[in-house]
Amino acid sequence: MKLHKNLIIFSIFLINLVFAGEYNYTDALAKALMFFEANRCGKKVHIHNRFNWRGPCHIYDGIDIGEDLEGGYHDAGDHVIFGMPQTYAFSTLGWAYYETKDVYERTNQKIWMLRTLKYFSDFFMKCHRNPDVFYYQKGDGAIDHNYWGPPEMQGYQDYTIARATKHKASPDTPAGDVAANAAAGMALMYLNYKDVDYNYAVDCLTHSITLYRLARKYEGLGTGDGFYTHDTFEDDMSFAGIWLARAAKEYGDQRMKEDFGDLLNTVFEFDIKNSTLSVYQLFLNDAKMYLDRKKGTDDPDDFQYEPFWPYCWGNIFMGSVLLYGLEVDPVLKAQGKRNPYLDQIRKVIGNYAAGTSYFSKTPGGLTYPNTWGVLRYVSAAMFCFSVYLKYKPDEPNYQTWLSYIKSQIDYILGDNPRITIDVDHPDGFYNPGSYIVGWGHNPPKHPHHRAAHGSSTNNMNEPRYHKHILYGALVGGPDSNDTHNDVTTDYVLNEVAIDYNASAVAGLSMAAYFWGQNQMPEPDPEPEPHPGDEVYVTAVMGQDSGQRSQPTIYLFNKCSYPPRFLKDLSYRYFVDISELKQATTPYSENNVEIEIAYNPVSSATISQSLIPYDSSRNLYYVEVYYPVDLPYFISVPILSPYAPFQFALVFKSSTWEEIWDSSNDYSRIGIPNGNGYEDSIKTYRIPVYQKGVLIYGSEPGKVVDPNDQPPLIYFKKPYPNTTLSGKIYLEGQTVDDKGIEKFVFYIHDPDTMQILWVSTHTQFIQANTTATFTTFWDSDDFPNGTYIIRMVSYDTNGQTGVAFAQINIDHESGQQQNYSYPVVKILFPQNNDFISTNFEVRANITDYYGITHAELWLNNVFISSKTQGPFDWFIDVSNYPEGSTITIKVVGYNTLGLSSSDEIKVYKVTQTQQPSPTQIIFEYPSDGATVSGVVDIYIQIISSYTITKVEYYIDEVLKYQTNVSPYIYSWDTTKVENTSHTITVVVYDEVGISSKTIVVNVLNVAEDQKPQIQIVNLVDGETLVEDKEVIIKISDDKKLNFVKVKVLNNEFDHDLTSITTTYLEIKYLVKISSLAPNISYAVEVYAVDSSSQTTYLRYYFSVMEEKEELKGELKKIYFLSLNNDGINDYINFNNKIDEFTLYNIKGEQIAKEKNIEKWYPNKTVSPNFYLYEAKMKDKLYKGIVIITK
Repeated sequence: MKLHKNLIIFSIFLINLVFAGEYNYTDALAKALMFFEANRCGKKVHIHNRFNWRGPCHIYDGIDIGEDLEGGYHDAGDHVIFGMPQTYAFSTLGWAYYETKDVYERTNQKIWMLRTLKYFSDFFMKCHRNPDVFYYQKGDGAIDHNYWGPPEMQGYQDYTIARATKHKASPDTPAGDVAANAAAGMALMYLNYKDVDYNYAVDCLTHSITLYRLARKYEGLGTGDGFYTHDTFEDDMSFAGIWLARAAKEYGDQRMKEDFGDLLNTVFEFDIKNSTLSVYQLFLNDAKMYLDRKKGTDDPDDFQYEPFWPYCWGNIFMGSVLLYGLEVDPVLKAQGKRNPYLDQIRKVIGNYAAGTSYFSKTPGGLTYPNTWGVLRYVSAAMFCFSVYLKYKPDEPNYQTWLSYIKSQIDYILGDNPRITIDVDHPDGFYNPGSYIVGWGHNPPKHPHHRAAHGSSTNNMNEPRYHKHILYGALVGGPDSNDTHNDVTTDYVLNEVAIDYNASAVAGLSMAAYFWGQNQMPEPDPEPEPHPGDEVYVTAVMGQDSGQRSQPTIYLFNKCSYPPRFLKDLSYRYFVDISELKQATTPYSENNVEIEIAYNPVSSATISQSLIPYDSSRNLYYVEVYYPVDLPYFISVPILSPYAPFQFALVFKSSTWEEIWDSSNDYSRIGIPNGNGYEDSIKTYRIPVYQKGVLIYGSEPGKVVDPNDQPPLIYFKKPYPNTTLSGKIYLEGQTVDDKGIEKFVFYIHDPDTMQILWVSTHTQFIQANTTATFTTFWDSDDFPNGTYIIRMVSYDTNGQTGVAFAQINIDHESGQQQNYSYPVVKILFPQNNDFISTNFEVRANITDYYGITHAELWLNNVFISSKTQGPFDWFIDVSNYPEGSTITIKVVGYNTLGLSSSDEIKVYKVTQTQQPSPTQIIFEYPSDGATVSGVVDIYIQIISSYTITKVEYYIDEVLKYQTNVSPYIYSWDTTKVENTSHTITVVVYDEVGISSKTIVVNVLNVAEDQKPQIQIVNLVDGETLVEDKEVIIKISDDKKLNFVKVKVLNNEFDHDLTSITTTYLEIKYLVKISSLAPNISYAVEVYAVDSSSQTTYLRYYFSVMEEKEELKGELKKIYFLSLNNDGINDYINFNNKIDEFTLYNIKGEQIAKEKNIEKWYPNKTVSPNFYLYEAKMKDKLYKGIVIITK
């Protein structure tokens, strides 16, 4: 026993040695920033998103108040958007970037940070169209927390597609804390974005000042419905004041007064333009005023408040005091005065580092302010302390405090004595490691996050393991004894949230600043591959006799890239009725009746009789059809991941003969007898269709053979739900027991399943019963949008294998590669194989333009060529001595005269071989190629040694390094000049260094865009019930020359040729008192840019007829159609309504009227959500009525 115990102690000691030490802070930073893409909300979730399992969600947010409020970020593992953590995350990320821009630029993370920040600011602009209103909460936490599933599916079950817009900052409902923090974030956005898009940055500054005015004029605390409570707003006001002061200084005082003078007058309530005080000083004075409310002394030169609580969403005094202290430090030094603000910061850092007050430490050394999400507090506090040391290198305790900061960050990254409790270790086990999901050693695997978990049963415990890896998410952290619950249900220690990760990004930014100067992030994780069948059926046979067969079939929609509703699904059950037609007394399909035994999805239907498939072979089928959207999980009536349907095929005759025999039925093959889902099995012989298009399984082949399996198919490339453009490489693999006859790629419209494109020159390589098929699809001729790629393989018996995936085309942001060169891949043998007998070289060659021929080279000697596939060659190894190395190279040539190759080495040996030198092959781009945009550089390394590091140099400057295969580097060529550039790759192996350099030509040509017109606060077809100021925004990428606006009978011409502007905003007040009801009016906008490109936009509106009983009560009515015909627009019923029925959300009838021209609610119908049915000209509309006060 004693020896055993000593061994355990010794092993623990060794593990601690392994986990302690240096970490790649830049890589941890990159992954922590990536997390925000997983928590996006709105219509554009999938654009520039490296999590290919996320898609658009909550796209109707704000409709309950007549606003478009889609966007923003989900708060945590739930889907609510709360005010304080949302604004805190935005401003904290902005501050982190502001302090460490060089880190982000050097590590190629700048573009990702700016995209993340802009997703915030775009959303905040939507929430703040009215200067006196800022909407800050979408969704109800109490309702949201009863849902556990993908956000893309949320709300379908009870039709509350438009979540409640819960809270706003306004004169009537002050929320100075929320508005001020949003103002800080927008001020930072100006500072961080002005060199990227100046006009947009100035818009952000305008919003910042207006938000600050709202917070300052209407002081008060916002609400988070008890989920986020706040007791002070002075910290947020001072924080915003400091950032606005810095923004004003950057903008220039005189320009600030000229451009923002009128707005600033409303902030400070005096004439700013004629004031001797600078705008910078005014905002800074405000910051001091709010801080001084906490100063704790009457001495005007002193400040005694200790901002000891960690910087966080609920208390940012630590950040405010630090920033103000740093801002006034030069002035105080010049005056010979001490800095009481930085004195307090020094005091706080010293106490944290010493562990002598404020908070205790865990046995592993972690400062422990609070159990709930402790690591966010630690990360944010370390960020603030690091910022202090950045500007105070002469601090006497500099090294001591820097070491303390590093110890806390390293604890988070893995230098800890963690005990982990998870689903496999309920009693816990020693497991030191990272607290960032998907990063480092032993990271958490079960974060409390609905989308990543991927449940299809509304259950945190199903599935047992998460479906997706939530890369970069910082979990809450350990308890006070260094124990961590890595279980999905623990929302205290294992929750993830945007405020957690904003703190993590901030802390890691400074860690990279101090200790990551020579580091680069590892490559981004690959998108998740296609998971296999996402739509399928399982089946079990109940009664099966001489008179009937009664199968139960379970239809699954498991689409998760992204999760989505599927409409118009059906499946077919095939039978062979030869035994009926060949009976002594012949019978027909008319003697078979179809009975429904169980159908919990009420809209599902089944064919009334057998449908001929191939009557010459007596093959028929029965079809079950689901016309409604089937979600990721289905109410049946409890939440289940499938839709069941039980039916019986009943043979009836006048004499009740028992001659029905299911053993020859195609769909019966392999289905077991049993009861319920647990006994069912997956079957490919009950094929599934969407809008009549085969998407799963196989119809009967030429011969129904119980032993002949339909092909299996694997969707290889592209990855599902990725955003692409240009020529897209398609690859599928199929396996069949008899052999493959052909393989076809289809492109479909996802709404109609219409075929838009079919492959015409698919390349393939056959290897026994397995075949790989490849081709290219040129998406340049297709508009931006979502498409379905469907791959179908056909075996020699005519049976099919089907796989499909959804992808997105975006010609501006989609990934694009240059496929001017053939894609050559040697499939057999494998690199570094040992060969002892004769063998065959098999290669797959794909080219968009067509292949002219392929060559085989052995040891740099030309052997032979082929003009068409399959590209395989027989090799006689007797020509090579024992122990020799054989270099195999296959070169493919296309019709453009361009070529590329693949090369491997094999060994004819029985003894150990001498290692070969390390070789570097540029797979893409090739030497002399012309490139543009973001280029993924692919290399192949051929070596017998272990590769320790790979470096990429652009024009002899180190840009990237990694030790993780496949060593891809993404180079943004838009950051360099249009000229020749060198790319050098240096490979370090265990014995030496190898390098290779190529020259490429960069040519980026900016497209000239048409003018963009937005009518931002008027819905096309809207019925106005009050005066409205219509806001029109016109922009162009180059220069606007002329704009004409026509509203009613008024025309306004704007000749802009004499000035240089790319943006124009026009406001027009529509007064409804002068307009007649029931008449259609229009707002028309016509814009011309300097390239004579034109854009025209017209919106119609009408005026509601006023009724006396509605005065002072009704403000707006919105109709949203939810028909199954694809209509999803605002609808004004201007035609005669045959019958209108109103229901409450419980389904109870509230009102019913017939033969009316328009519908108005009477006084008994209070503002709320309602469901409606409107019958008009044999057309039935269903949907939501939203009535607001």
